[in-house]
Amino acid sequence: MRKKRFAAKLAVCLLVLLLAASCALAELSRGSRGEDVQQLQSMLIDLGFLNDKADGIFGKNTQAAVKAIQRYWCVEETGVADEGVINDLEILWALAMGLERESGAPIDGEGYPPSCGWIQEGDEVYAQFCYRHIEQYPIVLQLAYKNPPRKLENLLMENACAFWLDSIRTMYAHWADGLGGADASVASQQYEIFRAALEENTALWNKAAASGSNEALLSRMEWLESIGVDLCFDLYGAEPNR
Repeated sequence: MRKKRFAAKLAVCLLVLLLAASCALAELSRGSRGEDVQQLQSMLIDLGFLNDKADGIFGKNTQAAVKAIQRYWCVEETGVADEGVINDLEILWALAMGLERESGAPIDGEGYPPSCGWIQEGDEVYAQFCYRHIEQYPIVLQLAYKNPPRKLENLLMENACAFWLDSIRTMYAHWADGLGGADASVASQQYEIFRAALEENTALWNKAAASGSNEALLSRMEWLESIGVDLCFDLYGAEPNR
């Protein structure tokens, strides 16, 4: 009986050691080397946290970049890329590169309003997204963190603009389909007015923005969001929730 208990304890100890070893391997820190480090560096470079080359060597610059992204996320600045940091970085990278728009929730209408709208909290007004546009939320969330690198901010805002342009185009098409026949031209005319206003405003924003800043892009993103939210409310606000 004692031998069996000893064997069981030994097996448990070995399992704990193996798990600890696998967890340790999942972490990248100062002195780590290899393809995993190179991939980590490439993502940090793409997002503007690391101004260096992806050489596969986790040195002081890579450590500082990991601390910078931890500071951006408002978490403890360990300088260690553990499993959580790597997973979150991969999601952020895919989002910034326009490869990922997952909201973390099923987009089936349940639990979401039938249309976008505006909610006020104190002096602040925020967009409330419907199930059609909840995919926008991850970008808004990432932009809400403090002091993102200029490159990351640019990538996120570019994707937000692309998202709303695509959504607005789709909504105008739905509007035209709903009108049908000769009346469909009304929606087409309004869409052309929107496009002309976007072009005119973009020229003004670019003229007013400081050289090298993201101010013009921010103005474009906020304007497109306001148009998208209002149009969504006008088109779908009376629809029952799915």
